[in-house]
Amino acid sequence: MKIKEFISNEWFHLLLLLIQIIVVASFWNNAPDTVPIHWNLNGEADSFASKEFGLLFGPMMNLIVYIVLLLLPKIDPSGKNFEKFGKTYKIIRYILSGFFFLIVLLITAVSSGIELDMTLFMTYLILIFFTIFGNFLGNIKHNYFVGIRTPWTLANLEVWRLTHRFSSKFWVFVSLIYLIIVTFIEKGYIGYVMISYLVLISLVPVIYSFIVFKKLKNNN
Repeated sequence: MKIKEFISNEWFHLLLLLIQIIVVASFWNNAPDTVPIHWNLNGEADSFASKEFGLLFGPMMNLIVYIVLLLLPKIDPSGKNFEKFGKTYKIIRYILSGFFFLIVLLITAVSSGIELDMTLFMTYLILIFFTIFGNFLGNIKHNYFVGIRTPWTLANLEVWRLTHRFSSKFWVFVSLIYLIIVTFIEKGYIGYVMISYLVLISLVPVIYSFIVFKKLKNNN
């Protein structure tokens, strides 16, 4: 692939990576020598690291994620299947790049002394991410890296298809419900609500894939 073609295809991701570097550089002098890198369920910083680690870790991880996502179609044993959902995979990469980009902006802002409610920001960011991602989940074809990868979806193409169609609707529905819930509950409960949310969207598709697999097996 020529450089011009590469830039034409990857300009969005490259632009976000460049903006991250510019933002971190702009806030560098204003950040203290020790910055927060983790927040508890109440939104209070409970873990700290050096400025170098705190501000550079996010952009470096995003660069690694970008490279990995770029290479996945080439290293996946079912790589040709990526061509079947190429447009969807392209959108998924946009979604992931934007999600991690916003996380870096939030952490950089807080590390530089800007007061933000990390609990609320991260909660809404996660819920919106899965709402958007869920809309495209049903279009993902069988592969070994992206999607609901359980022993049963990987073993059976029909289980994969049914599980992703179900999970797509389930993620969107549950995410919208939780967006309403966190808007009206007290802040102190948001962390526990989000734990239940993450367990729900992770566990239900796994159980569903197992049930579908057993049902198809019995029918056959």
